[in-house]
Amino acid sequence: MLDISQLFHIFFWPVVILLAFILVTALAVLFFGGKEEPDLSVYEKRPYLFDTKTELELFNILLELFGDKFYIFPQVAYSHIVRVKKELPYRERFGYLSRINKKSADFVLCDKVQVVPQLVIELDGSSHQLPKRIERDGFVDGIMTVTGLPILHIKTEKMDKEFVKGEVNRVLSLQ
Repeated sequence: MLDISQLFHIFFWPVVILLAFILVTALAVLFFGGKEEPDLSVYEKRPYLFDTKTELELFNILLELFGDKFYIFPQVAYSHIVRVKKELPYRERFGYLSRINKKSADFVLCDKVQVVPQLVIELDGSSHQLPKRIERDGFVDGIMTVTGLPILHIKTEKMDKEFVKGEVNRVLSLQ
């Protein structure tokens, strides 16, 4: 009859080898296998950069009026305009960053020397009357206030060239 220590030695090594095999297999699958290539055929080129005709119209107005003074960039992610302070712990920074990650400014005017943002312009159509959009605009306006970067909201029905010129000049104190 086998005593406990003999039974232990008989079963111990096979169990250890089996567990090691399972661990190595799991790690191999995790790092080298099991990753399916994404189906890239689901993507297609967008027909236009701008979401609406009025965005294109405002872009052309801004180019005509301010193209000699500023670079005018459309559809700029807010995470490229502002950043979360590095002093915050990573998890907290990540949370704040995720709040701006998928938001973009309609237009950003940047100086032509160092390409530093000088003005953010949001084109406000009828969707800006919706509660979620009002909340989003308030959030973005608050960030712009805290960071000291001016933001200008232009309503789609006020896209007159002289009005746009006056508003941008007013906000940037240009003459």
